[in-house]
Amino acid sequence: MSQFVISDLDEVSIQRLQRRAEAHGWAVEDEIRHILTNGLDALELAEKSLHDFHARTKNVTQATDNVLPEGVKLKQRLLEASNRDAQMLKELDAELEDMQNQLKPTSPPQSGG
Repeated sequence: MSQFVISDLDEVSIQRLQRRAEAHGWAVEDEIRHILTNGLDALELAEKSLHDFHARTKNVTQATDNVLPEGVKLKQRLLEASNRDAQMLKELDAELEDMQNQLKPTSPPQSGG
């Protein structure tokens, strides 16, 4: 299993991690592993949900344009909601990427000879 070193993590985040780890009865390393694993799972689930939402609403919005005079307004509201979800996913992805960028792989010590 890979090992990483997190550099330049602010003190507030460290304290938050320590509090969460203590509340779970885990080591901080276990808490970080839990957050990364579950964060990735949540991010992937949110992306899939957004994709599914787009697929489901595509036909609905096309039908409302043809059937209801207010269809265009409904379509706009659905698109705005979808865009908000997409923006939230981008923000979560950026936060996760920031965390991953702070992780640096470490190499095992080289043995002489």
